Amino acid sequence: MATYLETVNRHQVYIARLATGILKDEVYPSINEAYKAVRLALAEYGDITSIRDVNRVNALINKAINESLTDGFATATASMTTIAVNEAAYTAALLSSAAATLAVPGESKTEKYVRNSIMSLSSGNRKQSAVWSKFVKGYEGTMASRYNAIITSAYNESLTSGKMQTLGQLTKQFRDLNNNIQRSEAESLVRTGVQHYTARANQLMAADNSDIIEREIPIVTFDSGTSDVCISISAKYPKGWLQGKSPVGYPPYHYQCRTVIGYLLYGQDEFEGTKASKGADGGAQIKANTPFGQWLRTQPKSFVFETLGKRKGQLFLDGKLPLANLTNQYLKPLTLNDLGF
Repeated sequence: MATYLETVNRHQVYIARLATGILKDEVYPSINEAYKAVRLALAEYGDITSIRDVNRVNALINKAINESLTDGFATATASMTTIAVNEAAYTAALLSSAAATLAVPGESKTEKYVRNSIMSLSSGNRKQSAVWSKFVKGYEGTMASRYNAIITSAYNESLTSGKMQTLGQLTKQFRDLNNNIQRSEAESLVRTGVQHYTARANQLMAADNSDIIEREIPIVTFDSGTSDVCISISAKYPKGWLQGKSPVGYPPYHYQCRTVIGYLLYGQDEFEGTKASKGADGGAQIKANTPFGQWLRTQPKSFVFETLGKRKGQLFLDGKLPLANLTNQYLKPLTLNDLGF
């Protein structure tokens, strides 16, 4: 029988596939529809010969983009809500035993909770905090601004060259923007959003079962792609914290964060069995209570450098940089200068 951590790991693969489905079926098509709507708006408007034309066209572009993306993300959000409701039930069932059956929050309660929950994400030295819908609006605004910049730049160039770019030239830039940037950023946003919705649903379920669930443990992915933020959380809080008392908030901690929260019931001291890892030689099961740093020291130097960066990696191997020190108390990643090196 699979251990708790093995089951959690497999379930996260399943959640990632659901996110892929949302992208393919709901979000990517809306991006394509936005591109088509913009192209049509440009074709119908005709020549752009003045700054007044630029402003009018940009307004039409904004309207076309907002309408297309709003529909796509509304459908995506509905799918994420369904995933969240099912996630709370799944985790409650996973933790239930003959001795204790965990309660499952109702659908409307879960939907309201995740909709109003704040998502706080670190991105370099920046930290963004907002409800999911605000992140979506931010993506829509960024896409519109980039399209507007293409039109405005083309008009400015025409003042010197005497010739405005053709519809084909402009739409090629839009298409390239979508293929190279917008789809990538949409993937990052949606995968993070799905993690946010599932984490908040589990957080609500845990709160509703505080008489049964005692501790929450951050479960980070053991591979070279794990962020400094999540590595430091794992190192700072190997035994987690009391239910509902996280000193660092809850995942996702950054875009495309893979950290999840595991739960210990009253009477449990630690996770049993094994968990997955992916080192230089591929995947392997390791003891469930293995610290990230202990595992990392079993890997080749090149793998350590790939994970932490060359300088930090060497300091770690030399015993001069504890992994808990990769971030400050607010999870801001620290530079070598910040660390005194």
